[in-house]
Amino acid sequence: MRTSPSGPWKSLERLSALSMFFVSLLLCFACSRAPTSPELTPEKKKQRIASLSPAITATIQELQATEKLVGVSDYCSTPTSLPQLGTAITPNFEAIARVAPTWIAATNLAGSSAEQLKAIAPLNNYAWLTLREMTGSIRALGKKIERQTAANALAEHLEKELGQKENPQAPKVLLVWESAQGDPSTYFVRKNSAHGGLLAAAGLQNAIQEEIQGVPRLSLEELLQLNPDGILVLRQGSADKEAEEKILQSYQKLSPLQALGNGQIAVLSHPEVLSMGPGLLRTSRALQEITKGWKSE
Repeated sequence: MRTSPSGPWKSLERLSALSMFFVSLLLCFACSRAPTSPELTPEKKKQRIASLSPAITATIQELQATEKLVGVSDYCSTPTSLPQLGTAITPNFEAIARVAPTWIAATNLAGSSAEQLKAIAPLNNYAWLTLREMTGSIRALGKKIERQTAANALAEHLEKELGQKENPQAPKVLLVWESAQGDPSTYFVRKNSAHGGLLAAAGLQNAIQEEIQGVPRLSLEELLQLNPDGILVLRQGSADKEAEEKILQSYQKLSPLQALGNGQIAVLSHPEVLSMGPGLLRTSRALQEITKGWKSE
């Protein structure tokens, strides 16, 4: 039969029990003081992101996490203080290795470049072509950089603004990209692209309703046959009356177009017109302003 300890052994047992009690208290106290917000975790401070996508760079900035970036794509205009690392198609592998990223961010990347980048650091490759892909990737990126709440809010804003259904009675507008050759541009914005929701947000409808998978381009004959109610040319950059006038003049030779008779051919110059991220919201507001009052024939 086991007997209870006595004498010095009993004292030692009591001391051991007291020690365990105080250790438990200290652990509880430490846990109560530990940061509970994911915004303050050490993991956040360790992230060093090499972004090879302007859309990802802009989104990280919009989510107030610029300090995580250590390098950006050659196509990123900001932040100017960071080294440029090439592009997703032609990465500068040496420059990327020099900034020692903990991970690399890219969009729609495929081929040998992806495998070579993985040899430098883990690669997060986000789908970012359609509105659905873009908002899903924004949420995933927000989780990765511990900005989930802000990312969810941004994604919901984009979905609400650019995910609207078109009014079938609305004016049919052809949304095209500026031509580098100075000819009437016939490279149009697909309805199923990230920019495709800009027209519905402005109360308009895309003149081309088919979901195009190939190169979105019309011949001049097809443009005349389509004969939309309006044509809006998207031009990257700040307002430039001379450049915009040249673009408008290029359409004058297409006199049969009803858009000419309606006075509904315009150029939207905006620094973020090519944006595939948060800048789409600002482009949307500018587009709504310039097409205000446009009507069907």
